[in-house]
Amino acid sequence: MNTNVIKKANEKDYVIVPYNLLVNPLISARAKGLYCYIISLLPDKTLRLSDLPSHFTEGRDALQTAFKELEKNNFIEKSPTYKKDTRQLNGWNFVVKEVL
Repeated sequence: MNTNVIKKANEKDYVIVPYNLLVNPLISARAKGLYCYIISLLPDKTLRLSDLPSHFTEGRDALQTAFKELEKNNFIEKSPTYKKDTRQLNGWNFVVKEVL
């Protein structure tokens, strides 16, 4: 199965952080920081989930938990990918939303 991939479509030299992310008491500071890092990447940058620990001091499990928080609260949208010409699951794409 394909490794999970994060995709985004930011075309600016700055990032906009949704206010409702920053003031949401159900989202940890770790998840907020992860979100800010992901949206700060260059336009159309693809980042594998397995690469996240190399960018942070937190471990894989902590980053996965933060990522799931963002997904649960609709800041990240998950969609399946399939093998060519078949309905066999190949992996997942995650779209990080800048505006809710």
